Amino acid sequence: MASNATHYNNLTPAQPLDKATLNKMVFRSLNLQASFNYERMQAAGWLYCILPGLEKIHADNKEDLELSMEHNLEFFNTHPFLVTFVMGIILSLEQQKADIGMAGLTVTEERAKQVDFSDPYYNAAQKIICKADDKTFDNCKTKEDVDKILQGFDKSVLIGGQNGTTGQYYVEGSNDFGFTKLNATWKGYANGSLAVQDLINGGINYVIIDAAPATAITNAINAVA
Repeated sequence: MASNATHYNNLTPAQPLDKATLNKMVFRSLNLQASFNYERMQAAGWLYCILPGLEKIHADNKEDLELSMEHNLEFFNTHPFLVTFVMGIILSLEQQKADIGMAGLTVTEERAKQVDFSDPYYNAAQKIICKADDKTFDNCKTKEDVDKILQGFDKSVLIGGQNGTTGQYYVEGSNDFGFTKLNATWKGYANGSLAVQDLINGGINYVIIDAAPATAITNAINAVA
């Protein structure tokens, strides 16, 4: 039955998919090109790959499952070696009932040689997270005030953050970003939350991460402190 719906009825995020379902989809991905055609390319094989996951995610709403299947029968084409990576992204969106997935990547001249960037749509700033009893930055009024303090730290000061992000480049220095190396020592983590947890445990002195996750993480911690 045709439907004009564009959004799901149930917008409550679904539970994470279990290992058995993930394994089933991996094996199905071997058939990605089994029904290849020039109208929708790999669409039918793609839907066959991810259908077990969609059935789990939309188990409580048949209309949402039908809509999801309709969406995932649109034109689709990717390299077979990369299909499981794409599956992870799409199923994450389906699980969260989200419309779009985005990741922040700072535009630099060097990166622009390898990445076809869209027009910038979001400006992100960095924030320093410290313990409540740390008064080091209390009198800072400008970015220059903060920079001066950071540049005065020696190697005994440990600054943590997520690996591969602007915070790391700021501490370790980067010609591409225009950052001069600090004397402080960088300690990297898989994500900002782990860095903040180590800060709480006394493993590092400060955390530098993007403003949005910094606010979310500190608000969550302070709410239960």
